Amino acid sequence: MSPGRLWPAAMIAVLALTVIANIAVLRLAHDPDAAIVEPDAYPKAVAWDSTAARRDASQALGWSAVATIEPITGAGDAARAVVRLRLVDRAGLPVDGARTKVEAIHNRELRRPSAGLVGRGDGVYEATLPLPRSGMWELRVDAVRGEARFTTSLRADAVRGTP
Repeated sequence: MSPGRLWPAAMIAVLALTVIANIAVLRLAHDPDAAIVEPDAYPKAVAWDSTAARRDASQALGWSAVATIEPITGAGDAARAVVRLRLVDRAGLPVDGARTKVEAIHNRELRRPSAGLVGRGDGVYEATLPLPRSGMWELRVDAVRGEARFTTSLRADAVRGTP
């Protein structure tokens, strides 16, 4: 076959590959189970130094947190779960009296439920959140007591309860 006859076939092949690649990217972009993008990513990136300073201050404070999620009850938009957090100081003593918030993030959920947690004593705080999916949730915690501010990110697994 002469080179003069190959270039039309090559052009058609390149155009066909471009169309196939565009269709694949379009399908991935509209996939409801795709990874979720961090909202306000640019302002958060610009504020990275202050975020790092807040993280360092939280570590210097010496507090630590453990989070659990009770089994999810209900289905669809009525699905709920109790998120429980226990805060302790460097000595392992409970941290009571803090204003505590949590934001729950699932990598396959567009909504990011958040709530202020209610202190139950002995360093335990809890809130009921709409968690429609089972699986691993990232819990971004912000706790303030007096001048002390503690922020951390924890992971907890949510399972579907029995109906």
